[in-house]
Amino acid sequence: MIRYLAFTCCCLLTLTCLAQGENLVKLRYWNGTTDGKGISHPVGLKVSATIVPLANSLEKMNEAMLSGDVPKFYFKKKFALFFVVQNVSSKDVAVYDWAFKAVCPVDNMGRKFDASSLVSLVTPYIPENIYLVLKPGEKKQFYSSETDFTWCLPKDNDDLLLDPKYFQALITCASIAGSATSAKPGQKPGGFQPPSTPPQKPGNDVDPQIGGMIREHNSLIQKNENEKAELIKARILKITNLVYPAQVKLIETKLLKPQVATTAEEPLSATEQETLTFDGRIMDAVGECIESTASLVSNDESTLLMISNLGGSGNFSVNDDFYAKECKDCLLVNLQDLTDSKIYIAVSGSINRTADQITIDVIVKEMSVYIEGVGPGFRVTGKILCE
Repeated sequence: MIRYLAFTCCCLLTLTCLAQGENLVKLRYWNGTTDGKGISHPVGLKVSATIVPLANSLEKMNEAMLSGDVPKFYFKKKFALFFVVQNVSSKDVAVYDWAFKAVCPVDNMGRKFDASSLVSLVTPYIPENIYLVLKPGEKKQFYSSETDFTWCLPKDNDDLLLDPKYFQALITCASIAGSATSAKPGQKPGGFQPPSTPPQKPGNDVDPQIGGMIREHNSLIQKNENEKAELIKARILKITNLVYPAQVKLIETKLLKPQVATTAEEPLSATEQETLTFDGRIMDAVGECIESTASLVSNDESTLLMISNLGGSGNFSVNDDFYAKECKDCLLVNLQDLTDSKIYIAVSGSINRTADQITIDVIVKEMSVYIEGVGPGFRVTGKILCE
């Protein structure tokens, strides 16, 4: 009796009893952390949530502006959580329904991780006509759908890039002693396995939104609009540090540096420079010509261009016959992005060769895109000086 009274007092502090059944309770888990550690309750359940990394999680949002004003935009980050609901007791536990929410990192009042400001999560729901019976040690695992913190309405839009740190789970359940009889009228024991297909995980690719800003930055650098470029660079690095911290160094290698002004005493002749451009990036490079082969590698060693089966002199059309028609004697142009180990195949364009230099202007496609037959192409230009 003493143990029963102690358990009842605990229930009154943390859960709401319902009239339908003597042992039916509704558990409310406040501020569970999203680090996978989970929260347990004497009724026998443990609930945990873990943040799931997502591919291309950034989404561009245009701000509402008056007609004629300069357009403004911000980014929000999508997230998903992986949930585990487990019976950690020695008795069967019945689960009738559940609902899950993420706690806003900052709400419109400036409150950080306040448990009254929440975003509802879409998760697999238990059919209304059944309830689950979890045996000791048994668990159900599932992912939430991708969502974001837009409805938290924070004053600083950068707060929409933060990950959820806490979650709330509302679960109606009962501890069952003996046979699994229903504690809630209208529901019967039933089998239910929530779908557990994981979302697409990020690879080594740069998020398309960040890639677009990188191209904008590099275009400004090429126009010597360095102050505007610096503002975009600061924004790129801030977002990357928040959303993709592991890619900061990779992003920095893709950002062009401001061009150094040359003095009249030391003019730089275009004919004396070896250059390589790829996807809007202009890079100083070092080239080499050996009979029918040539190569060009950027000074930062991030990009390598290879040419095979090149004729002695003249203008040569470039195509994909080397691969498409298995023509091993055909002209071949490959580009390797050494930062992410991707290989690109030239599918069109031309190469001009004279006695002292090779000029390249081609369109390349990433190998997997080329194989699938669909996808974007990128322009590659370069100049190799042949001694």
